[in-house]
Order: sequence, then C-alpha cells, then structure tokens
Amino acid sequence: MKNLAELCNSKIGHFYDKNSKVYCVEDFALKVIRDFIKSERYEAVVKSGRKAGIVTLSDMLRVSQPDATRLKDVWRVTGYITKDEKILDAVRMMNQIGVRAVPVMEEDEVLGCFTQVNLCEAICRVEELPDIKARELMKTPVTSLDINERISVARSLMLQEGISNIPIIEYGGLVGMITAGIIINHFLMYIEEALMGGAAWERGGQLSGIVGRVMDQHPFTADVNAHWRSIACGLSERKKGACTIIDGDRKVIGIVTPREIMRPLLTLTAEEETPIYMIGFETQELLEKKLAEESIRRILKRTQRLHPHVEEVRINIKRTKALGIKTRYEIIAQTISAGETYIAEAKGRDILNTFKILCEKLEKELKKGKDLKTIDRND
Repeated sequence: MKNLAELCNSKIGHFYDKNSKVYCVEDFALKVIRDFIKSERYEAVVKSGRKAGIVTLSDMLRVSQPDATRLKDVWRVTGYITKDEKILDAVRMMNQIGVRAVPVMEEDEVLGCFTQVNLCEAICRVEELPDIKARELMKTPVTSLDINERISVARSLMLQEGISNIPIIEYGGLVGMITAGIIINHFLMYIEEALMGGAAWERGGQLSGIVGRVMDQHPFTADVNAHWRSIACGLSERKKGACTIIDGDRKVIGIVTPREIMRPLLTLTAEEETPIYMIGFETQELLEKKLAEESIRRILKRTQRLHPHVEEVRINIKRTKALGIKTRYEIIAQTISAGETYIAEAKGRDILNTFKILCEKLEKELKKGKDLKTIDRND
C-alpha cells in the first residue's frame, strides 16, 4: 500500500484474523481463559443467534468464579463487519463503541475478527505515512504503580480505569509493565481452584505478592520523537499491548496503545455525514443505538454509487408491551433523497435481531436501485 488513504480504503478481507475462536454465550469463562493463555490472544468472537460480539482478556479480570460464569454475563454485543468492508469502517466502529476488535461475518457465519493488532500490522505495510510523532499520539498523564505494590491493586486499577497495561516504577524510573494477561496467567492456579468453590480473585489477592515479581521486565519503550509507524510495528512484532514513552532518565511521560494508533485514521472521517434521526430508543439502550447508527452508515457507504445524494435517514421504533409477554418491536427505516424514498420494516422480540433483519432488507432494496420502493413487510 502506498499511503494512508489506500490503507483506509483497503478491504478487511486482506487483514482480519481468520483463526479467531468462536464461542457461544453458554460457554464458561474458564474455557475462554484457558484458551487465551494457551493461544496468547487478547479477544475472541461470541455469537448468540443473530447477535455477534466480543469477549476480551481484560473482561476476564472481573470474573470471580470462572467455572460458574457464562459468557452471556461477560461478553459485549458489538455487531459485525463483512470482509468486503473497508479498514476505515472497522476503525470507526471500534472507536465509536469503544472495543478493540469486531467480528467479521458473512450472512450468519463468523469468518474471524478484525482487531487493533491487525490494524498495527496493516500500518507496517504502508510505504508513505504522515510524519506523526509519539508526542502527538500518547496518552498522558499515565496511571503507574510502584514496584512493591500488590497485584490485586493493579487488577483493581485496570477495572476502574478500563485499561490493560500499567507501567511499573522504581526510584522514579520505568522498570517494567504489568498487563491484564500477566495477572490472569499468574492467577491461573487460583482460577483452577475455583472449581472447588470460593472466590478465586479474592484468595489469589491474598497470596499473589507484589507486581515486581510478575511484571514484564522488558517493556516496549520509545521517546517522544518516535514515529507513528515504528510504534505500530513495534507493538505488532513484539506482541506488546502498549508502548511506554519515556525521557532520558526513564521517567514515564506518556503511553501509546493500539487505540491511540487508530487516531490518525479517524481524521479521514471528518467529511460531512448524512444525518440519521433515531426515534424510540430508550436511555439505557445507548449501545444498541450506536450499533444501529453504525450499521446504517455502512449500508449508505456500500450503496453510495447507486444513491449518492441521500439527504437523511429516519429510524422509528415502536414497542408493544403486554403483561407477562416479552416486548415486541416494530422498526421502520426511511432513506430520503430527491425523488427517492426507500422504506423498510421489521418486527420481532429482540431489538438487535430485529434491526439486523431491517438492515438486510433495506440494503437489498437499495442495491436494486429502484425509485420509490416499499419493502415487503414480514411479521
């Protein structure tokens, strides 16, 4: 690939992880933890009917009894992308819903997942990149811990702040890194003990000792003038989850994770977007609303050649509730432009599944390129 624009417009199919494991929501967390440790992976795909999502290594930090906890209590519904969509679509999706990976699917079959690590690998292949330095990317201030702090404190900080990597400090300088993977690996013996009952994390916290005994003693580091590409390639080649930015005295001044690596690509999405008006989502359905909007935007991109002048999209959700009966959803979508209106409707008792059916119908009709078309309505 020659430049950043070419990377952003490249299809996911060339870069996604085809070996990612797929779990169901009834699988136990212990099974996934064992697989993560064995495969040295950070995330896996979870599927439930027509829903798709992700479970990560960091998600397992909050599981106290992995033998009794099923993935339905841990996973996050994310939606999915197809192998023919662009890298930029995946980056926008990961950024908007705050995840490090998204499933790749074709119809109802999981093909794998596209991760932030895959993005770092792709960036390494680009010949010409903007001259972006670490100082422009790094996150600061940085949460760090003293070398004599307890592992249980590191775990608590990760859960509280939503991070997976914490630099370890001794006498003011960087000496190591504690990660979610290290903590879970260290606690594996306690997790196995959970098979006999009890709370593995609490017992392990009493016995684990200090972070200095288990930390990665060779963290990936760079200075503020390191180039964006060198950091991305370093994360990929060294299989690290973060690059710590330090000064000449090894004082920590910033940190760059794959999430920060994504940021320059997001600058290419600054063009004016088609307004999408969504009516009927409830306050607690923030994630569902984000997933729905992202799905509609991907449809608009895929059908842009046929319909380049869509002025707006309207989504209306109606609910029917009866005592003792699960809520029934009726979702209507309208895409409106000069001389064209496309209407799709879907009904069901699961809001995400119903919306997925709606999107499939809408895209099918948009690709036909017919004027003023009302899609066949199914109950």
